[in-house]
Order: sequence, then C-alpha cells, then structure tokens
Amino acid sequence: MPRPRPPARPAPAQPPSRRGVIGAALLAALTAGTAAGCGTAASRDPDGPLTLWSALRGTDTLVAEWNARHPEDPVVFDMVTSGLAGGNAKLSNAAQAGNAPDIVSLVDADLPSFAIDGVCADLTGLVPPRLRTALGPQAWTNGEIDGRIYGIPLDLGPMLLVYREDILDAHGIEVPTTWDAYHQAARKLRRDARGVRLGTFHPNAYNVLAAHAMQSGGQWFRTSEDAWTVDFLDDPTLRVAAYWQRLIDEDLLMVAPGSSQEWMSALAGGRVASHLVGPWGLAALSRTVPDTAGRWRAAPLPQWDPGRPVVGTDGVSVHVVTADSNRNPARWPSAASS
Repeated sequence: MPRPRPPARPAPAQPPSRRGVIGAALLAALTAGTAAGCGTAASRDPDGPLTLWSALRGTDTLVAEWNARHPEDPVVFDMVTSGLAGGNAKLSNAAQAGNAPDIVSLVDADLPSFAIDGVCADLTGLVPPRLRTALGPQAWTNGEIDGRIYGIPLDLGPMLLVYREDILDAHGIEVPTTWDAYHQAARKLRRDARGVRLGTFHPNAYNVLAAHAMQSGGQWFRTSEDAWTVDFLDDPTLRVAAYWQRLIDEDLLMVAPGSSQEWMSALAGGRVASHLVGPWGLAALSRTVPDTAGRWRAAPLPQWDPGRPVVGTDGVSVHVVTADSNRNPARWPSAASS
C-alpha cells in the first residue's frame, strides 16, 4: 500500500539527495531506453512518451519538472489509488491486457507477487554501480529477489514511535525506549488516565505485525531450491505475538482496525497516546486528525535489546519497470559499466 511521500527531484541541486539520485537515475536510464527503440505496449509507439503510474503524492510535481527540463523525453503520468483494490488491481488488469505502463511505483511487500507473475522486468543489468553504492546494501533488499533487481528503492521506511507529548507529560510517563518500558507505560497510563490507552492493535495491519516480527529477527518468506518457504511460526514471530497478546489481555491497548472511524475518533479525542508507524504516518496524522497538530512527537522504535538496536520497516516504495516496457532487453543500453 504505497503511502504519500514527498517526490524526488530529477535534477536536484548539489549535493544531490538520496531520493533525488534515485529519481534522476531511474528516469534518465528508462527514458534513454525508450529513445533507443524499446517501445512500450502502453503507448504502442516506439518513439512515444514514457508512461508512469504512481499513488505517491507529489509525483505529479516530479513529472511536471521532468517534462519542463526534458521536453524531448516526456513522461505521461497517471495518479492511481493505493492498495489491492486500487493501483494493484489496475496494474494486474493492464498487464494481462498487455498494456501496462513503463514504470509503476509499488510497495516492497507487493513486489514479489508481481515479479513472480512476470509483470516486472529484471533491471539487474541497468543498475549502475554508483547507484548501488549511493543507496547502500540495505535499501536494495527491498527491490531484490534471489540476487536479481526488480525494483529501484525510493526510500526506507523505519518504524517509529509517534506519541502525544502532552498526554505522556501530563501523567509523568517517560518515552519508552524498550518494549518492557512500553508495557509498563501502557499499564501506568491505563491506571492513571481513564479511557486512554497508550497504543492501538490493528487486526487488519499485517504490515505492522510484519515490521515487529522483522525487528525481532523473524523472516516470514524465503526462497530455497527454486521454491518459496513460508513460516509465520518462527520463534521471533511467536515472541512478538505473545507480547502483543499479553497487552491485549491486560486491556492496555485499543483494538480497532487501522483507518477505521473508531480509531480516528479515538486519535482525535486524545484516547490513544501513541502510534507505531513508518515515517509516512506523520503526514497521515496531520491529515487525519488536524486538530492535534503540534502535539505529536517522533521517537525511535522501542528495542528488545538496547545494546543491539534493530528496526523493522513499514511502507517502503520501489519503482519497477513492467515487462511490457522491456520486451527486447537487448535493445536497452547497459548501465552496468557506468
């Protein structure tokens, strides 16, 4: 589920930002590929404009700036809605019809299924070493499957603890830095503030549970001998599940679906004092509960072992090139030697 984020600048001022390097390198490489004669099924014209679908807020601004600077290599942009029933379904239908766009933004969690279905082109030979170095090895894990690159990472999405400073201060609660401290803070807030809970457990938020399992060392999916191995019952995941079940059993959390009216009403009414989410959640809070603006603060995610800090991710975005745009890979200019 792609989340709104500020756009990359295709030609950023010096020194270039990490996101600017990604956007410029990707668009430049792919536009060069189109100009070299690799036509797209989406446009049916080998010399036609490159097409881009994204649910990321601000991408229209990026495209407008690119088109202003590169009128000879225009990009046609289509803003899609996020989620399984939105942009994902639209992409699946377009790919089946053979008219997928050239580039589409995806959440890293959705990348494997599209890659397996043959929707995503293999970009391994188009990624220059300088881009790999600039982003670092951790970023590439979000777009890499079995040693092959199918997505260009746009960002990293480390989980954060976003909290209401006014509520915690009013009850003398320190910002928890460990999960044990989070548990104790939840107990104190429930005892001292009637009807207020420290956080929320979202039954529909698989991404949050996955990030917590990741932080604890869990790995739900892996490949072995050309087959997928799925394991939701490894020790780290069971540890995480037991932790959150204990807080639910003690009635220390609000239990409500994410993005539900029930949950948003509790946020607006000050009945939930913290939120565990990726960086995109800060912008989402400002839109969802605007009356609480200025009361939220962000802190590092609580740790199991402070001496060995680990953070799970939530909401990482990648840009992929569809197979429809890459019907003849040999005609793409190789970037591997750049």
